Amino acid sequence: MNEKYISKKNHSLSAVFLFSLIIIFALFVFLVAMLGMRSYHKVVENADQSYQARSSILYVVNKLRSMDKEYTVAIEARDGIEVLVLKETIDNESYETLIYYEQGALREIFKKTDTDTDLSLGDEVVAVNDFTVKIIGDMVYFSITDLNGKSYETHVLMQSQQ
Repeated sequence: MNEKYISKKNHSLSAVFLFSLIIIFALFVFLVAMLGMRSYHKVVENADQSYQARSSILYVVNKLRSMDKEYTVAIEARDGIEVLVLKETIDNESYETLIYYEQGALREIFKKTDTDTDLSLGDEVVAVNDFTVKIIGDMVYFSITDLNGKSYETHVLMQSQQ
């Protein structure tokens, strides 16, 4: 009788030990999955922010390059806002593209030169924290600050103005 009792007791301890190992394994799998998910979310968030910064920079660079002919590039203050003005003539009509920062976004307006426009009506290009621009000689320097406060700077040589 003693042998039966000891055998059942050992068998019960083996089952409890095995069950404990399975629970510990499941907890580690859950922990690793949670850490992986957190890392994945950070990677996606950083990629999205990087995309916004690159998009805003490339947008301005491509606008400047597309206007780099005989067109005029200037910086003007309109309604108290610093505006990058790209002027061009289409079918003997003067037009201008205004690129500026307002209400947490890089914005654009394309309009006839002689029309008044409310800058708050500009099309949002991308959400940013800041946009600054300056022209020195034939170079247009600008910086864009993304939503995390990271600043990106670049410049474009306006070859047609040389």
